[in-house]
Amino acid sequence: MGIISLNEKRTSDNPTHTTGREKSYFVADQFPSTFAKITGKIFAWGDASSSTFGGFGAFWENTDGTVVDLEMEIGSFTPVNERDSRINSSASDNWYDLEINLQPASNGRLIFYARKRGGTGSFRSDVSLDDIKLVSTSGTINNFDPSVLTVRTGNKWQRSGFSTSLTGYSDAKSDYSNVSFSDMGNSESNDSVLWNYVKGVGGSSTGTGSDNAADNNDNTIYLYWEASGVSGNQRNGYGSFLRWKSNYSLTTGLEL
Repeated sequence: MGIISLNEKRTSDNPTHTTGREKSYFVADQFPSTFAKITGKIFAWGDASSSTFGGFGAFWENTDGTVVDLEMEIGSFTPVNERDSRINSSASDNWYDLEINLQPASNGRLIFYARKRGGTGSFRSDVSLDDIKLVSTSGTINNFDPSVLTVRTGNKWQRSGFSTSLTGYSDAKSDYSNVSFSDMGNSESNDSVLWNYVKGVGGSSTGTGSDNAADNNDNTIYLYWEASGVSGNQRNGYGSFLRWKSNYSLTTGLEL
C-alpha cells in the first residue's frame, strides 16, 4: 500500500521548514469532503414495470432563483437526476440510503418531486423519505427529519398543490415556478397525488407503500407521496413538489 509522506524538516535547501516533523499518510486514507451534501433514507415501491411506475427526483434552488440539477445516490444504484422505476419490491424491504452531493449548488433550498405515469397500475408509484439532513462544508448538521416534532412545528417543509405536467425531470424543473406552496404543519394526512406526513402504512392505499418508517417503527412519522386517487389510474404527469421552506447556507448549515 502506497504512502504519502510530508517531510517538514528544516534543511539548508528548505530553510523555511520549521516544524521538524515528518507526517505519513496511507494513500487509501479518506479525507473529509469539501462539499455540502444531503443524507437520508428513501423507499419507493410499486409495479416493477417501467410502463406504469412514475418517477421521482431532486433539484436545488439557489437564493437567486436559479434551478440546479442534482444527482441522487440511492444505495448501489447508478446516480440519477430522476428515478423512473421502483427500488423496493415489498413493504417489508429495508429502506435505502440516500445521498445527494451539493457541489453544483450554492446557498438555497432542496426540492423533491414525484409523478405518475399513465396506464393501468400507475397508482403503484408511492415514494417515501425519512431522516433527511443537510451536512454543511463545516460539518454542521441541520436536521429535516420529519419524525422530529420541531421540524414539523417549525414548518421546515412545504408541499405544493398537484401539477398535471410532470412527465420527466426537465418538465418538473420547468413547472416548479408555476405551482404554489403551503406549510405542511404538524398534521398527518392521506391526500392523493400530494406529499404527506404519515406513520405506519403510508397513505390511504395498501400494497404500494412502506409499512413503516426507516427505523422500522410504526409510530415514527415520515414523508410520503401518495400516487392513488384524484386522477384515477390513467393520468400521465400528475405529480407534486416538496421543498424546504427557507434557504440555507452550505457553509454553516444555518437558515438564511
